[in-house]
Amino acid sequence: MAHCAKVRGKKWSIINGLVVFGLLGYLGCTPKVNDANTLIVGLEAYPQQLDPRLSTEANTSKINHLIYNGLFQINNKLEITPDLALDYQIKNDKDVYVTLKPGIFFHNQEPLTPADVMATYQSLKKNGSPHQQIWDKLEKIEQTGPNSIRFVLKESFAPILVALCFPILPQSVAENTRFTPVGTGPFKFVEKTEGEKIVLERATETELNHPKKIVFRTITDDNLRTLELLKGRIDLVQNSLPTLLIPTLKDLPLSQDMGVNFAYLGLNLKDPILKNPLVRQAINDAIDRESLIRYKINGMAKGATSLLSPQNPYHLNSLTPIPYNPQKAMELLDQAGFRDPDGDGPQMRFKLVYKTSSKKDRIDMALLVASFLRKVGIDVDVRSYEWGTFFRDIRTGHFQMYSLTWVGVTDPDIYYYAFGSSQIPPIGANRGYYENKFLDDLLVKGRLHFDFQTRQSIYNQVQQIIFDDLPIIPLWYENNWVVTQKNVKGYSLRPDAGFQNLTHIVKE
Repeated sequence: MAHCAKVRGKKWSIINGLVVFGLLGYLGCTPKVNDANTLIVGLEAYPQQLDPRLSTEANTSKINHLIYNGLFQINNKLEITPDLALDYQIKNDKDVYVTLKPGIFFHNQEPLTPADVMATYQSLKKNGSPHQQIWDKLEKIEQTGPNSIRFVLKESFAPILVALCFPILPQSVAENTRFTPVGTGPFKFVEKTEGEKIVLERATETELNHPKKIVFRTITDDNLRTLELLKGRIDLVQNSLPTLLIPTLKDLPLSQDMGVNFAYLGLNLKDPILKNPLVRQAINDAIDRESLIRYKINGMAKGATSLLSPQNPYHLNSLTPIPYNPQKAMELLDQAGFRDPDGDGPQMRFKLVYKTSSKKDRIDMALLVASFLRKVGIDVDVRSYEWGTFFRDIRTGHFQMYSLTWVGVTDPDIYYYAFGSSQIPPIGANRGYYENKFLDDLLVKGRLHFDFQTRQSIYNQVQQIIFDDLPIIPLWYENNWVVTQKNVKGYSLRPDAGFQNLTHIVKE
């Protein structure tokens, strides 16, 4: 804890200096934004791909939800509800009948028809889409009436309604090799400046004081993004600053709520040290999550137990975060055969390489985690890489330990993708090479049953197995937070941190 406090104080010294410098210099004469018709949202990374068939990045997905609609949507309570669908039926656990809402038009004035839905899903298999697995679940799609469609599944697939949240494109766009962002959402695409900004405009007339335009402005440097917010040149920032910078914004309105983003340590179970479950338990016990949350994340998180956050209806409430227990960690390492070679001396039991991205807050967190592990005799070599290199190493298994965050977790089928033995990359995201035959059987059953109670019983077992076996080390659920200018009203946070509620903002 003392180590955390020391780092915290040093960090604040640097931050305060940067803020003061910026206020006096870099932005000293810049005007505030006071156009009630334009909302400026600050982003930390430029959204690369507005074609939903090709996008996987979080900011892009959030913006795409303003441009496009799916047949279904995930609402503020993480419930799946109809969107472009008027109603639906699931028959024989394999046939999904969907009736479209009448009178829906795309931004190019083309009416929504079953042909658009069919063309969108069929295009997933033709464009090298990372979302092709949606199509892979389907035997066929067919039009059953002027406004109705049938999705025929190859086999029962309970998460099908999540898959049917996928954004719908007009047929003229889906079948065209040249892509244009055209949807049915509340905002339409206007323009973009590569690496700098994306501009959207309301698709229909709105009430007074609802901004007609949203400008998503990219500022990659955390300190500059903070300064722009302080000077009023950005209206809103959500989840895109290190939490230790938040107190510098104390004069601006802050809202926060628990989110679904799940931070964790990934482990390579092919590694001769980490394949030992006693070592994994020791690592779990050696990390002081409460101190990290309090001092490093400014209290804006909650200790995690499962990929599914407590807001998720499938969350197993009986699980509780593992308390900090370095003595137990050392005993477990002894039991695992990695005895302390010199008692209280400087020698370590073994060494691990911990990989992280080159973002400063990620490096700082890795160093703090490493400091806790060293206290129980695990030497840790923290290595940082630019994002592309880092993530390539993770996907290809070139790591011992790393830290990442699962973003926007909603359906429990995430466990199949993350831990199924058939989902080792490049097929899925079982990056730690975890294999458990009993778990595999449960994960398949979870996909076959549509009934909530049956699925809940299955995923209760799944969560307990992962909690006990520790193929990953759960850290915390990150709070969602938003800071706005004082004249920005009416925005509420979603558990998945989506931007859909930007439609409700009033700018006075």
